[in-house]
Parts: sequence; C-alpha cells; structure tokens
Amino acid sequence: MVINMKKSNRNKFSLPAAYTTELSSCGKSVAFIHDSVEVISLADLSLLRKIKEIKNPSSAVFSLDLSRIMIKSTAGSIYSFDVLGKSTGDKICESKGGEGANILLSPDGAILVDPTWGGDVFLRNHESKEIVEGMSFPNEMIMSVSRSLSGDDWLFFHQPQTLEDENFSPPPYLSLWRWPFRS
Repeated sequence: MVINMKKSNRNKFSLPAAYTTELSSCGKSVAFIHDSVEVISLADLSLLRKIKEIKNPSSAVFSLDLSRIMIKSTAGSIYSFDVLGKSTGDKICESKGGEGANILLSPDGAILVDPTWGGDVFLRNHESKEIVEGMSFPNEMIMSVSRSLSGDDWLFFHQPQTLEDENFSPPPYLSLWRWPFRS
C-alpha cells in the first residue's frame, strides 16, 4: 500500500522532521520522533498531537486502542500521553538506569516491555506504573527488542560489554523469547 502524501491537488502534506517513526499496531496512526513527537492520523493526514514536553524522545509505542502513546527518552524516563488530549504526560518511570532500547507493549496491551542498555528488561504495568517482573543480563546491553505481529515471539538483540581484561568487543547475539517471558 502506498500512501499519497497530498491532502489535495493544491496542498502538499509535509512530513515532520524525524529520525525514527512508530506505526500503531492497527496502522491508523504514526508517530514521528525527533526533538518532539508528532502523532499523525493516516486516515486524513491530520496532526492529532504534538508533544514537546520530553527532552530527547527516542522511542514510542501506541496503546492498542490508540488512546495513549508511551514515549521513552534517551535518559530512560517514560511518559504516557493522551493522544487526542492537551494534558501533560503521566510519568511511568524515572530515568534511573533505564537508558537505552525501544519500548513495546505485550500482546494484550497491559504490560510495557522496557529494555535497557544496562542489561535489564523491566515489565511494567503501564497503568499502575509498577514493575511486575524483571529480567537481568549482567555485563550486556539490550540494544533493541522486536516482536511478532501476534506478540507471541520476541527477539532481543544483546551486545556483551567489553570486560576489563579483554581488548575486543564480544560479538552481539540474538535471543528468541516466547510471551509471557520466563527466565
């Protein structure tokens, strides 16, 4: 499918500046992530919300019902915003050691999967903000996480850290997980 980026024959739709994008799971909205996050409806190419409150946004994920967008900063703080509202975001977590990889939602949308460059993967209830489970990969960075469309299969991209007595960086590797995760 190709999206014609023209609103009409006379007015062109300009794409916002972005270094990455996040498409909603149903394909109805897209977030353009740069120094702000702009949420666009793909049905009519209208701006749903521009979020400027987060310093250095790096990753985003939409709730399954498209009512909220969760955004992670490069420092690791995570906020949740009402897509159509003007309210400020609800802070899900502080940045303490959470720098790093992208965030994703569990298949049912209840759990926010929050991997870090510090080697931890936190499973957070995105409404109560509580960590319900965590996994740790000592001396590794979790560079990114991907999931299948169904959410049953998850791929973690690991980068082992160079240890003091080593002169080279160990090779990265992938690990495949099934939802729900069990270490």
